[in-house]
Amino acid sequence: MSSVCCQRFASGRVEIVLNRPERRNALDREAAKDLDVAVSASLGAPSVMVRGEGGSFCSGGDLADLHRLPVSDLQATMAQIQEALEQLSAAPGIVVAWVDGVALGGGLELALAADLIWMHPRARLRAAQLEMGLVPGWGGLERASQRLGEARARALFLDPRWIDAKEAVALGLADRVLEDLSAARQEAERLAELARDAVAWVKQGGAFDADLFSRLWEGPAHRQAVRRFMAGRPAHGGSASPGHPEKGESDHA
Repeated sequence: MSSVCCQRFASGRVEIVLNRPERRNALDREAAKDLDVAVSASLGAPSVMVRGEGGSFCSGGDLADLHRLPVSDLQATMAQIQEALEQLSAAPGIVVAWVDGVALGGGLELALAADLIWMHPRARLRAAQLEMGLVPGWGGLERASQRLGEARARALFLDPRWIDAKEAVALGLADRVLEDLSAARQEAERLAELARDAVAWVKQGGAFDADLFSRLWEGPAHRQAVRRFMAGRPAHGGSASPGHPEKGESDHA
Protein backbone atom coordinates (compact mmCIF):
# COMPACT_ATOMS: atom_id res chain seq x y z
CA MET A 1 0.00 0.00 0.00
CA SER A 2 1.35 3.43 -0.91
CA SER A 3 2.08 6.04 1.75
CA VAL A 4 -0.94 8.05 0.56
CA CYS A 5 -3.80 6.29 -1.19
CA CYS A 6 -7.14 7.17 -2.75
CA GLN A 7 -10.12 5.03 -1.69
CA ARG A 8 -13.41 5.18 -3.63
CA PHE A 9 -16.87 4.37 -2.29
CA ALA A 10 -20.11 3.38 -3.99
CA SER A 11 -21.58 6.88 -3.62
CA GLY A 12 -18.66 8.25 -5.63
CA ARG A 13 -17.05 9.95 -2.68
CA VAL A 14 -13.34 9.52 -2.05
CA GLU A 15 -11.05 9.24 0.95
CA ILE A 16 -7.42 10.34 0.69
CA VAL A 17 -5.65 8.33 3.37
CA LEU A 18 -2.23 9.20 4.79
CA ASN A 19 -0.71 5.85 5.64
CA ARG A 20 2.52 6.39 7.56
CA PRO A 21 1.23 5.83 11.11
CA GLU A 22 4.70 4.98 12.41
CA ARG A 23 5.69 8.59 11.54
CA ARG A 24 2.35 10.13 12.62
CA ASN A 25 1.65 10.42 8.88
CA ALA A 26 4.42 12.94 8.26
CA LEU A 27 5.10 13.57 4.57
CA ASP A 28 8.45 12.50 3.13
CA ARG A 29 9.49 12.65 -0.54
CA GLU A 30 7.53 9.57 -1.53
CA ALA A 31 4.45 10.63 0.42
CA ALA A 32 4.56 14.02 -1.31
CA LYS A 33 4.47 12.26 -4.68
CA ASP A 34 1.71 9.91 -3.55
CA LEU A 35 -0.33 12.84 -2.18
CA ASP A 36 -0.08 14.60 -5.53
CA VAL A 37 -1.32 11.46 -7.34
CA ALA A 38 -4.13 10.86 -4.83
CA VAL A 39 -5.39 14.44 -5.02
CA SER A 40 -5.37 14.36 -8.83
CA ALA A 41 -7.37 11.11 -8.76
CA SER A 42 -9.97 12.60 -6.40
CA LEU A 43 -10.85 15.77 -8.28
CA GLY A 44 -14.05 14.45 -9.88
CA ALA A 45 -15.54 13.18 -6.62
CA PRO A 46 -18.61 14.85 -5.06
CA SER A 47 -16.94 14.78 -1.65
CA VAL A 48 -13.39 14.09 -0.55
CA MET A 49 -12.30 13.21 2.96
CA VAL A 50 -8.63 13.57 3.91
CA ARG A 51 -7.66 11.49 6.94
CA GLY A 52 -4.74 9.72 8.55
CA GLU A 53 -4.25 6.14 9.69
CA GLY A 54 -3.20 5.06 13.15
CA GLY A 55 -4.82 7.73 15.31
CA SER A 56 -3.04 10.75 13.85
CA PHE A 57 -3.93 13.15 11.06
CA CYS A 58 -0.54 14.49 9.95
CA SER A 59 2.52 15.82 11.75
CA GLY A 60 3.76 17.87 8.79
CA GLY A 61 6.93 17.22 6.88
CA ASP A 62 9.12 14.27 7.82
CA LEU A 63 12.20 16.11 9.09
CA ALA A 64 14.37 12.98 9.21
CA ASP A 65 13.85 12.46 5.48
CA LEU A 66 13.69 16.05 4.30
CA HIS A 67 16.91 17.11 6.04
CA ARG A 68 18.81 14.57 3.97
CA LEU A 69 17.82 16.32 0.74
CA PRO A 70 19.87 18.89 -1.15
CA VAL A 71 18.15 22.27 -1.22
CA SER A 72 16.98 21.87 -4.82
CA ASP A 73 15.27 18.55 -4.04
CA LEU A 74 13.73 19.99 -0.88
CA GLN A 75 12.29 22.88 -2.85
CA ALA A 76 10.88 20.50 -5.45
CA THR A 77 9.23 18.39 -2.74
CA MET A 78 7.76 21.45 -1.04
CA ALA A 79 6.45 22.73 -4.38
CA GLN A 80 4.83 19.36 -5.07
CA ILE A 81 2.97 19.47 -1.75
CA GLN A 82 1.96 23.10 -2.33
CA GLU A 83 0.56 22.21 -5.75
CA ALA A 84 -1.36 19.24 -4.33
CA LEU A 85 -2.95 21.45 -1.66
CA GLU A 86 -3.82 24.10 -4.26
CA GLN A 87 -5.60 21.43 -6.30
CA LEU A 88 -7.36 20.15 -3.20
CA SER A 89 -8.58 23.65 -2.28
CA ALA A 90 -9.85 24.21 -5.82
CA ALA A 91 -11.61 20.83 -6.15
CA PRO A 92 -15.23 21.21 -7.30
CA GLY A 93 -16.51 18.79 -4.66
CA ILE A 94 -16.66 19.32 -0.89
CA VAL A 95 -13.33 18.58 0.79
CA VAL A 96 -13.33 17.55 4.45
CA ALA A 97 -10.33 17.09 6.71
CA TRP A 98 -11.09 14.45 9.36
CA VAL A 99 -8.64 15.21 12.15
CA ASP A 100 -8.04 12.40 14.61
CA GLY A 101 -5.06 12.66 16.95
CA VAL A 102 -2.76 15.53 15.98
CA ALA A 103 -2.50 17.97 13.11
CA LEU A 104 0.90 19.51 13.75
CA GLY A 105 2.76 22.13 11.73
CA GLY A 106 2.32 21.27 8.08
CA GLY A 107 -0.44 18.87 9.10
CA LEU A 108 -2.51 21.86 10.19
CA GLU A 109 -1.75 23.49 6.83
CA LEU A 110 -3.02 20.35 5.11
CA ALA A 111 -6.25 20.49 7.13
CA LEU A 112 -6.68 24.17 6.24
CA ALA A 113 -6.71 23.25 2.54
CA ALA A 114 -10.10 21.57 3.12
CA ASP A 115 -13.48 23.29 2.95
CA LEU A 116 -14.53 21.76 6.26
CA ILE A 117 -12.48 20.58 9.23
CA TRP A 118 -14.10 17.93 11.44
CA MET A 119 -12.35 16.80 14.60
CA HIS A 120 -12.47 13.81 16.89
CA PRO A 121 -13.05 14.91 20.52
CA ARG A 122 -9.47 13.96 21.42
CA ALA A 123 -7.88 15.66 18.38
CA ARG A 124 -5.52 18.62 18.74
CA LEU A 125 -4.01 21.22 16.44
CA ARG A 126 -0.74 23.16 16.72
CA ALA A 127 0.92 25.64 14.36
CA ALA A 128 4.51 24.74 15.28
CA GLN A 129 6.38 26.29 12.33
CA LEU A 130 7.86 29.30 14.15
CA GLU A 131 8.89 27.09 17.09
CA MET A 132 10.94 25.11 14.55
CA GLY A 133 12.56 28.27 13.19
CA LEU A 134 10.47 28.14 10.01
CA VAL A 135 7.50 29.83 8.35
CA PRO A 136 4.40 28.07 7.02
CA GLY A 137 5.47 26.48 3.76
CA TRP A 138 2.22 25.07 2.35
CA GLY A 139 -0.07 28.11 2.24
CA GLY A 140 -1.31 27.78 5.81
CA LEU A 141 -1.17 31.44 6.80
CA GLU A 142 -3.17 32.56 3.77
CA ARG A 143 -5.80 29.86 4.31
CA ALA A 144 -5.98 30.56 8.04
CA SER A 145 -6.57 34.24 7.22
CA GLN A 146 -9.50 33.27 5.01
CA ARG A 147 -10.99 31.26 7.88
CA LEU A 148 -10.16 33.42 10.86
CA GLY A 149 -9.30 36.89 9.60
CA GLU A 150 -5.77 38.25 9.44
CA ALA A 151 -5.28 39.09 13.12
CA ARG A 152 -6.38 35.69 14.43
CA ALA A 153 -4.45 33.88 11.73
CA ARG A 154 -1.26 35.70 12.72
CA ALA A 155 -1.92 34.86 16.37
CA LEU A 156 -2.33 31.19 15.46
CA PHE A 157 1.27 31.09 14.24
CA LEU A 158 2.83 33.72 16.54
CA ASP A 159 1.51 32.02 19.69
CA PRO A 160 2.00 28.33 18.91
CA ARG A 161 0.11 26.12 21.35
CA TRP A 162 -2.08 23.05 21.35
CA ILE A 163 -5.72 23.78 20.51
CA ASP A 164 -8.25 21.09 21.34
CA ALA A 165 -11.35 20.26 19.32
CA LYS A 166 -13.79 22.29 21.41
CA GLU A 167 -11.65 25.44 21.27
CA ALA A 168 -10.92 24.97 17.57
CA VAL A 169 -14.65 25.04 16.82
CA ALA A 170 -15.17 28.07 19.08
CA LEU A 171 -12.40 29.93 17.23
CA GLY A 172 -13.78 29.00 13.81
CA LEU A 173 -10.64 27.01 13.08
CA ALA A 174 -12.67 23.79 12.85
CA ASP A 175 -16.32 23.24 11.97
CA ARG A 176 -17.60 20.24 13.90
CA VAL A 177 -16.66 17.67 16.53
CA LEU A 178 -17.74 14.13 15.61
CA GLU A 179 -17.44 11.04 17.76
CA ASP A 180 -15.55 8.75 15.40
CA LEU A 181 -14.63 7.92 11.81
CA SER A 182 -17.92 6.12 11.27
CA ALA A 183 -19.85 9.31 12.08
CA ALA A 184 -17.57 11.34 9.84
CA ARG A 185 -18.10 8.91 6.98
CA GLN A 186 -21.86 9.05 7.42
CA GLU A 187 -21.74 12.84 7.18
CA ALA A 188 -19.43 12.68 4.14
CA GLU A 189 -21.94 10.40 2.43
CA ARG A 190 -24.65 12.99 3.06
CA LEU A 191 -22.52 15.73 1.53
CA ALA A 192 -21.87 13.57 -1.53
CA GLU A 193 -25.61 13.77 -2.32
CA LEU A 194 -25.64 17.55 -2.67
CA ALA A 195 -26.07 19.03 -6.16
CA ARG A 196 -22.60 19.35 -7.64
CA ASP A 197 -23.24 22.57 -9.58
CA ALA A 198 -24.60 24.21 -6.44
CA VAL A 199 -21.60 23.06 -4.40
CA ALA A 200 -19.16 24.40 -7.00
CA TRP A 201 -20.99 27.74 -7.09
CA VAL A 202 -20.84 28.15 -3.30
CA LYS A 203 -17.14 27.25 -3.28
CA GLN A 204 -16.44 29.86 -5.94
CA GLY A 205 -18.27 32.50 -3.89
CA GLY A 206 -20.09 33.69 -6.98
CA ALA A 207 -22.86 36.25 -7.30
CA PHE A 208 -26.42 35.16 -8.00
CA ASP A 209 -26.71 33.39 -11.35
CA ALA A 210 -30.27 33.30 -12.67
CA ASP A 211 -29.46 30.72 -15.35
CA LEU A 212 -27.82 28.41 -12.82
CA PHE A 213 -30.75 28.80 -10.41
CA SER A 214 -33.24 27.98 -13.17
CA ARG A 215 -31.22 24.94 -14.25
CA LEU A 216 -31.04 23.67 -10.67
CA TRP A 217 -34.76 24.38 -10.19
CA GLU A 218 -35.53 22.04 -13.07
CA GLY A 219 -32.82 19.56 -12.12
CA PRO A 220 -33.22 16.10 -10.56
CA ALA A 221 -31.66 17.00 -7.19
CA HIS A 222 -34.22 19.73 -6.50
CA ARG A 223 -37.13 17.64 -7.79
CA GLN A 224 -36.18 14.71 -5.58
CA ALA A 225 -35.78 17.02 -2.58
CA VAL A 226 -39.23 18.52 -3.22
CA ARG A 227 -40.77 15.03 -3.35
CA ARG A 228 -39.13 14.17 -0.02
CA PHE A 229 -40.29 17.48 1.43
CA MET A 230 -43.88 16.91 0.33
CA ALA A 231 -43.77 13.42 1.82
CA GLY A 232 -42.65 14.82 5.15
CA ARG A 233 -39.08 13.54 4.92
CA PRO A 234 -35.94 15.66 5.35
CA ALA A 235 -34.14 16.65 2.13
CA HIS A 236 -30.76 15.17 3.12
CA GLY A 237 -30.35 13.10 6.25
CA GLY A 238 -31.13 14.35 9.75
CA SER A 239 -34.58 14.66 11.25
CA ALA A 240 -37.61 16.36 9.81
CA SER A 241 -38.19 19.81 11.23
CA PRO A 242 -40.75 19.98 14.06
CA GLY A 243 -42.29 22.86 12.16
CA HIS A 244 -42.70 20.94 8.90
CA PRO A 245 -45.96 22.00 7.17
CA GLU A 246 -48.83 19.59 7.55
CA LYS A 247 -51.05 18.73 4.63
CA GLY A 248 -53.02 21.78 3.59
CA GLU A 249 -50.46 24.26 4.95
CA SER A 250 -48.12 26.37 2.87
CA ASP A 251 -45.62 24.39 0.76
CA HIS A 252 -43.36 27.30 -0.13
CA ALA A 253 -39.75 27.48 1.04
